[in-house]
Amino acid sequence: MKNSTFPAMQTEENNWIGELFIDLLNDVYYSEKAFAKIIPRLINNTNSEELADNLKEYLEISRKQDGRIKAIFTLIEETPVTKRCERVANLITEAEEILKNAEPGALLDSAIVLIGQKMVDYEIESYRTLCSLSKTLDESEVTTLLEKNLKEKTQGKESLLILVETIMNTELPQEVYW
Repeated sequence: MKNSTFPAMQTEENNWIGELFIDLLNDVYYSEKAFAKIIPRLINNTNSEELADNLKEYLEISRKQDGRIKAIFTLIEETPVTKRCERVANLITEAEEILKNAEPGALLDSAIVLIGQKMVDYEIESYRTLCSLSKTLDESEVTTLLEKNLKEKTQGKESLLILVETIMNTELPQEVYW
């Protein structure tokens, strides 16, 4: 990274900002890839067609976002590193446990929505932080790409919130509630 043209890497006092940005960008790069691997399994285990369609749309958007992340790496002249992010790995493990232990139906659909919300929450907070850092670094083109991803993730979360209410209010048997 010492030969980077990324502005934060050019001066010693700002070096840590660039390091933080690149580290978090690599985490998001990993998360987009890791979540893209588990989402098809979630889709295959849903009972709700609406949830399956929502997850398919999310997957397609994530692929576009992955492309933007690669474009950001190109802009800052860095090579993406797919390094394991423990928080993301834990979310994937949680999703796998849900799929392994839950019976198909509305309860599983609700659990899938909830794990989806956790995944989106992680990415939203990561993108918010990346946007702030890129603004600090005066990287307007990078900021624009990140803001597109953030906007799409936020819209995806809203869609999941509406969906979970629909599942909880119409598909779950009333005896589930305490």
